[in-house]
Amino acid sequence: MTRFARALGLLVAVAVPPGLVAEATTPKRPLDRAARPREDGLDASRLAARRGPMRAPSIRVSEASAPGEAPVPEASFLGIPGRGTISPSDTTGAAGTSRVATAVNIEYAVWDKAAAGMPTTVPAPLVAGTLQSLAPSLPGGAVVFDPKVVFDPYRGRFVIAFLAGHGRPFTPGFRKSWIVVVSIPEATATDPGTWCRRVLRGDHVPRDGAQFADYPGLGLDKKRIYVTTNQFRFGSGERFEYAQILAITKSSLYRCGKRPKVEVFGGEETRDPRGAQAFTIQPAITETDTGANPPEYLVSFQDRSCGAGCGKRLTVWRIKDRRRRGLQLTADAVPVGRSQVAPLGTQKDGSPSCAPIEHCWDTGDLRLVTAFFDADRGRLFTGHAVRADIAPGDGYLESVVNWYELDPSPINRAKVTRRGTLGDSGRDAGWPAIATDGFGNLVITYSRAGAPLPGEYLSAVAATIPPGAVAPDAVTVLTPGEAPFIAAIGRPQRWGDFAAANRDPVDPADVWLVAQYAKADADGPPTPLWQQVVHRVSFG
Repeated sequence: MTRFARALGLLVAVAVPPGLVAEATTPKRPLDRAARPREDGLDASRLAARRGPMRAPSIRVSEASAPGEAPVPEASFLGIPGRGTISPSDTTGAAGTSRVATAVNIEYAVWDKAAAGMPTTVPAPLVAGTLQSLAPSLPGGAVVFDPKVVFDPYRGRFVIAFLAGHGRPFTPGFRKSWIVVVSIPEATATDPGTWCRRVLRGDHVPRDGAQFADYPGLGLDKKRIYVTTNQFRFGSGERFEYAQILAITKSSLYRCGKRPKVEVFGGEETRDPRGAQAFTIQPAITETDTGANPPEYLVSFQDRSCGAGCGKRLTVWRIKDRRRRGLQLTADAVPVGRSQVAPLGTQKDGSPSCAPIEHCWDTGDLRLVTAFFDADRGRLFTGHAVRADIAPGDGYLESVVNWYELDPSPINRAKVTRRGTLGDSGRDAGWPAIATDGFGNLVITYSRAGAPLPGEYLSAVAATIPPGAVAPDAVTVLTPGEAPFIAAIGRPQRWGDFAAANRDPVDPADVWLVAQYAKADADGPPTPLWQQVVHRVSFG
């Protein structure tokens, strides 16, 4: 399959003999495991050729980052179960006032929020189905993928957005792409007849060739829902063209009989301040308790000022309503220091050197995979996986989570006000999701695993960082992995593409996290199964 077909999560698991043996010896030099093609066009051949040590920042891990009592996992439940034929899980979700909505790849479910406090950890959903069923007007054979879920606390609705495609690289036949947006009133979430289903074209910029939308972002502010996508040209090579931003007015989106009002940015409008085409613009979930109407902020990291697989700047974008002049998109480049693409992650019972390659998992590239705007404090948060050397001399380079706090106003002087690293020696981390609670505590969930003894299977982890701090108050394993995850032979394992976090709309001390872990199957290790898990946590 092409790299885009793989991104749809349609990998068929192949049985692997049990008994993978971990290497007990320490290599003499740091291992570079970052050989993987990605949608951002990293030079895979050059990365694959590197086997020597690479310069990476030396990270001192504070004692405060050792596992502790916080974050407190108040409650949890298992969400949509994994399938051995679908990887990665692309897990997403959000909590409302009384319900929780989640989605994974091709399925969605709505749960009773009280399920998190029940003795059983496997509740039955209130309503569930396939994403395909939410868009019956899609033509037969269209492939659905990459769902995102948010809760709109201003209007009491869940919003599910996902993509669909027909034609190469999805299917044979005609070429077309769609963006599906479904709004669900929480009060009637168990009645799908009250849901508004919108099927929008995937390419909203005319006269620039046939394109398909990939890797969506979903954000919101008080008045609008924002859907971002990477646009690729149909045909040979599936060339990346530009990032697209859709700003959809809620008053039109939430009225089922009304045509949605969509304002579009794309093409030349989404070039970053250096003139390069931005890749993966991530819209923020905007949270405010003051009744203010702040602008929408977005972030991206597509900077090759230090070469392929390396960057020194991220971009902060702002969409502001100029009333009679409409929406205006503005951007500013923010220096963040040198970051290199993260190495592949390892797993317990696997090989620290990724030999064979299927022992390892994809922790992500330099794209930013989360964005949250705490409007009451005027701070924008984002994060991604990068390369680091936590314990110089141990011969192991780690994938760690870099998170950033930014002051985005005024937009022409946006700056980093705080930043930190989440990582552990001999462990690899990736796919973070970030939110703050109502008191300004930062909560980050991410995936973590590692081969060096004693090892760790792919687990759901959370960290809490107090206001003003850079080191975590604690890092806690919310749900430990149960077996090495291997769903495909001859390549690194796709694991996640995102996770989710949102502030509880009723109790501001709580944050809800939607993540995943490697789930053991009946055939014994390794396993091709992941399991979605929903956690409610608070700062202990």
